[in-house]
Amino acid sequence: EGGARVSSIIRPNKWVIRYLQSRRVALMRRLNLRANQVLLVIGTALPLIVLAVWLSVTLIDYNQKTLAAGAINRLRAFMSAVDAELRGGIASLQALAVSERLGANDLRGFHREAMRFLQFQPRIESIRLTLPDGQQVMNTAVPYGEPLPPTYDLKTFAKALETREPVAGDLVFGKNRKYTVNIRVPIVRKGAVAYVLSASINTEAFSRLIDQMQLEKG
Repeated sequence: EGGARVSSIIRPNKWVIRYLQSRRVALMRRLNLRANQVLLVIGTALPLIVLAVWLSVTLIDYNQKTLAAGAINRLRAFMSAVDAELRGGIASLQALAVSERLGANDLRGFHREAMRFLQFQPRIESIRLTLPDGQQVMNTAVPYGEPLPPTYDLKTFAKALETREPVAGDLVFGKNRKYTVNIRVPIVRKGAVAYVLSASINTEAFSRLIDQMQLEKG
């Protein structure tokens, strides 16, 4: 009898078992509901996350292409402006080349005329007159009559002699310790080159172009 009492105490009551089972079912339902809610949130948010990443990548790529296109356009504009600057210098030099004093081989008078010409040409550093053999006979950088060395930048000089057309050279570092660009205009008389008229364009003109482009960009 004592053992039966102990057994009845240890054996769970059927109501207790039902209660525990109902709590377990309710708990499982809650867990399933929360899991479904989490999956729903993930399912809803994932496309938005993917879209956000795609938009970010697309925007970065667009900005890079826009910056690259802007840089290319500015470079083209700068090169066009440089070309116009050099063409302007060549046109000015061609106007000087028809000087009556130069036509009469009055080099001293042409030196004075070239000096006055420079006062109205801030882009030009100096003007030189050279024989076809490369020997300078006039240079506005020194007083007339002083001994002059042979010309430099022989590449553009030879091209001017060969083509008999105006030539613009590369950037060179002159004896005055300044960077310049040489332009040359051959002077043809009776089918032959009598002189080559040259000028040095200072790079300040190009610096002004760069500054102007920076202002336009800003």
